[in-house]
Amino acid sequence: KHRPLLGDSTQMAEGPGSLFQLDSTLADVYLVNSMDRSRSIGRPVLYSVVDVFSHLIVGFHVGLEQPSYLAAMLALANAAEDKVEFCAKYGIPIEQGAWPSQHVPAALLVDRAELNGIKAENLIEGLNIRVSNTAPYRADMKGIVEQSFRSCNGRVIHWLPGAVAQDRTRGDRDPILDATLDLHAFRRLMIYCVLHHNNRLMENYRLQKDMIARRVQARPVELWNWGIRHRS
Repeated sequence: KHRPLLGDSTQMAEGPGSLFQLDSTLADVYLVNSMDRSRSIGRPVLYSVVDVFSHLIVGFHVGLEQPSYLAAMLALANAAEDKVEFCAKYGIPIEQGAWPSQHVPAALLVDRAELNGIKAENLIEGLNIRVSNTAPYRADMKGIVEQSFRSCNGRVIHWLPGAVAQDRTRGDRDPILDATLDLHAFRRLMIYCVLHHNNRLMENYRLQKDMIARRVQARPVELWNWGIRHRS
């Protein structure tokens, strides 16, 4: 708690696609069954894949399975998927420039969970992706993807019916009783959250000299496009 924080995770990447961070969290909201809305299906697991250079959320996955190698690969597959076609499946029309990522990374940074084992060799040998695991209890080493969860919670999840309150105490109303969203509707809301994140202005992003000279705004989409042209 008392050590100095001198590093900057963004400097670990040379350009867009050179390093992605991947992580999962249990979403703070209860969902219902789409066929019988009186039945709860519990809280979904949210995976997020973030580009380190631009802070662009390049892919995500929402499912009911516990954190696993398969769920992580579904999130990585979404990162390589055409986003116009993906959003169209959920009735959300977008232009290619609104979410331009459809790539696999050169390297992937994860924690000591789904990819800490022999299954990670499939990525290394099959797709030539370098896989790195952080040290135990060092969430700060992949703080960009951790912050993406915090942003989604603050902007969307904590305002939904069935959301789990952070300051919930004994005797409060059970959030399961207020749940109304099914898995499809929650995924649709997450798409809107990602689109907002990717086009927002980041106040704490450290622009480099050549970015300042070219008047690049610290928006994930703009940083991604600029990095593709001048870095990667």
